[in-house]
Amino acid sequence: MKRIESVTRPEALQALAHPLRVQILERLREPASAATVARDLRVPRQRVNYHLKELEKARLVRLVGERRSGNFIETLYEPVARTFVVSPRVAWAHPRRAVAMAEQFSLEQLVLLGERLQRDAAVLLDRAAFEGEQIASASVEAEVRFATAQDRAEFMKAYLAALGPLLKKYGTAGGAPYRVLLSVYPDPEESLVSDKFEKTFEFVVPVERLWRAFTDRTELDAWYPGQIKDADVRPGGRITWPMGEFDYVWEFVEVEPNRRLTWKEPPGLLPGETEVTAVFEQTGTGSRVRITQSGFGEGEDWLGQLESWALGWSQNLANLYLYLRTGVGFDRFFTWKSETGVTVTDTPAGPEVLVVKPGSFAEQAGVRVGDIVVQVGAAPVFGQSDLWVLEREHEPGEELEAMYVRGDKLLRGRGVLGAFGA
Repeated sequence: MKRIESVTRPEALQALAHPLRVQILERLREPASAATVARDLRVPRQRVNYHLKELEKARLVRLVGERRSGNFIETLYEPVARTFVVSPRVAWAHPRRAVAMAEQFSLEQLVLLGERLQRDAAVLLDRAAFEGEQIASASVEAEVRFATAQDRAEFMKAYLAALGPLLKKYGTAGGAPYRVLLSVYPDPEESLVSDKFEKTFEFVVPVERLWRAFTDRTELDAWYPGQIKDADVRPGGRITWPMGEFDYVWEFVEVEPNRRLTWKEPPGLLPGETEVTAVFEQTGTGSRVRITQSGFGEGEDWLGQLESWALGWSQNLANLYLYLRTGVGFDRFFTWKSETGVTVTDTPAGPEVLVVKPGSFAEQAGVRVGDIVVQVGAAPVFGQSDLWVLEREHEPGEELEAMYVRGDKLLRGRGVLGAFGA
């Protein structure tokens, strides 16, 4: 019997979904018959027989012999392994994951290392639980934020340079074998270290109607901010909106009618180029579009941009909802008058300040990086969208009070709002 088996087949996962089957597998740590298992678990033998057959079909148990019990011959079963762990691959039906791992070697190694760590930890737990072994182990987890990709690379280089002498000093050929692991990867639950966002929007119109809203010049002019200067929706074509000193551009890479649009947005509103993919799908009640924007960079120029653009898409698509539902086109997005001069990230406590623009309203009011803004003027602030409402409502030159939390103190300060984009 193997010590451990990784469950990678859907039929095996389905077989393990029944709680009684898990109990049967645990009871079969030593070979036993259906009658013995039924007696120990206090359930009918016919029930145990049925579930053993299902486990056998899923190749999770096997026949290992027979024994006589009175006038009967009992079949003995044992599991194919002492412990089972479910591999995340069993839920990966989409082929893009395999392609991504094939294209990104370090990511593939991270996935394989994670699976190995899961298996090793389960085996060691069994040795402690069933064999009484004291397991000498240690785990260290740390979160570090790198300002640039170069800093991250230098950290790995320095770590490996320090690790080599330690392994040479303390490792011996005849000693007990231990595994030492290091993984460095973005926190998957922390949006600030991601280079993309994804948002899905549902509509009650056919997918063909939704497609036209994104690709027809007249339709776009009705709901999307600004007035289009030129539009050519084909691979290699572009849509252009004048934006004062520069043009805002969609440069099309992929155009699959009623299914998929991919375009690049050159630097301008953002510090660097990003790519946007819109996937269109028919649903039972209408249609949906999934927007993914990637290419958000690192460093101070990019702080807060990902969250701002994700919020911007939500507000822009509210204009589209209105237009498709009522036929009324009304731009509620590009309506800023003033600016507070802060870049923030939304937290459960409120918007936390990432950047303070020199000479801005925020700097005049004494706001610093790390503060949480709770009120500006008479308006409470719960998130970035509240700051946007304030900047759209108040004129530049207005003097307002800001309230913000720093550590365990509630602070106040006054400043003058600047002109938007100045």
